[in-house]
Amino acid sequence: MELPIDLPTTTSLGSASAALDTIPSYTHQALDTTKEQIRLIKLRQALPREHVNAADAPPPVACDMATFDLDTAPEYIALSYVWGDPDTLQPILVNNKTMHIRQNLFDFLCVFRNYDTNGCYLWIDQITIDQGCIPERNQQVQLMSTIYKRCRFVIAWLGLSSQEVAEAFISNPCLRITWYLLRNRYFSRVWIVQEVMLPPEVRMLCGNVCIHWDDLTNVILPDDQCDVVFKSPKQFLFVRQKQLGRSYTLEQSIRQFAQMECQDPRDKVYGMIGILPEHERPRVDYEKRLPEVYIDVVNRIEELGQAVSYDAGPSWFPPELDEDRIGTYQRFAIHIGVEDYTRSQLREYFEEIFAITSQVHGPRRVQMGFERADPDAGTPDRWWYEFDDQKRCYHIYEPPGPKPRYAHATIEWKQ
Repeated sequence: MELPIDLPTTTSLGSASAALDTIPSYTHQALDTTKEQIRLIKLRQALPREHVNAADAPPPVACDMATFDLDTAPEYIALSYVWGDPDTLQPILVNNKTMHIRQNLFDFLCVFRNYDTNGCYLWIDQITIDQGCIPERNQQVQLMSTIYKRCRFVIAWLGLSSQEVAEAFISNPCLRITWYLLRNRYFSRVWIVQEVMLPPEVRMLCGNVCIHWDDLTNVILPDDQCDVVFKSPKQFLFVRQKQLGRSYTLEQSIRQFAQMECQDPRDKVYGMIGILPEHERPRVDYEKRLPEVYIDVVNRIEELGQAVSYDAGPSWFPPELDEDRIGTYQRFAIHIGVEDYTRSQLREYFEEIFAITSQVHGPRRVQMGFERADPDAGTPDRWWYEFDDQKRCYHIYEPPGPKPRYAHATIEWKQ
C-alpha cells in the first residue's frame, strides 16, 4: 500500500548517502556524570514536495541535539521501537554532522518529520545515548524509569509494514485483527515492558496510521476482564492502564517477562528495572558478563526473600519446596541465555547452598557469585559461594571436549 508521505527511494537514498559521506562524523559530548542528564533531539521538517526540485536529491533526515538536566528538561516524546538489523544503516545529520542509524529508526524519522507533533523534543536511545560508552550506557539505562515516566507520551513505532493491518483495525477494531497486529516483532521485545507501562500515554504509529494503546486494550481486555491473569507477556502488557498502581517485584518480573527477546541477553534484567521498586533494582553494569548478571539477580531475590514469598498472579513455578526454587533459577538461566556448559550442574550448586540456608537463622547468610577465568592463576570460570569466612568454588571448563566438565573444587579460605 502506498503511504501518503514522501519516503526516500533506493536511488535517492544512495545519492543522499554519498553526499553525507563527505561530512565529518558526529561525536557525542560527554554528559556530566555528577548530574542526571539526558540528550534530546529536535527533528527538522522536510520541505513539502511542491517546494522541492524534482531533479534534486531529497533533503537528508536532520536533527539538532542538546543536553539537559533531567529535572529541568523541556517537554519531550520518547520513542519505543525495534532496533532491527545492525548491518542495514542509513546516514542522518545530527548538529550538521553525520551519524549512521539502523533502517527501522530511519523509516520512523522519515515518517515523523512532517507530523503535526514534530515540534516537540524527542528522546531516542539510538541517537541520544553514546552507545559506545559503557559508563554512559550504565547511567542512562538506570535512569530510564524516570525518562519514560516524565515524557509527554511514548510513540510505539511498529514499522512501515504494519500500516495495512492498522488501517484494517481502525475500520473494524475486533479481536481477530488485533492478533494480527500483535504478531509484529515489536511485541516480542523485553524493552517494551517498561516503555509501555511507565509513561502517561502510549500512541502506536504504524506507518502513517496512529492507534492509541487504549484502543487495543479495550479489545484485548474488556472492563469485565481486567482481573484476568494471562500467561502471555503480550497480553499482560495491556493490563498497564487497568492496574497503574500495581508494583512488580524483581522475581515476578523475571518470571513474567524474561522469555521475551532482546539482542543483548543482559537486557532481560536491565530492560525491566524501570518497573521495579527502586530498592530492588540491580545496578546496571555492562562490563559484567552474563553469568555475573544472572547470579546478581539470584542474590538479590534471595536477599529480598522473594524466592519463598509469592503474591497472587501468574506463578507457574511455585516454590513450596527447595527443588521448585532451584527449578525457578534454572529456568531463568535458560531464559536469560546462560550457556549450557556454564549452567551445567547448577542444581548441585544450589542444592548445597540451600541446604546451608535452611539451617541458618538470624543475619548470617550465603553470598553467591561468579568469577571470570584467570589465565595467570590457571583458574577457569567458576561459580562460588561464601559462608562463615569459607569460600567454595565450582570450576567450569569450556568445551572442546567430549562433553562439558564441571568439577567441584576444594574449600578456599577467604582472603
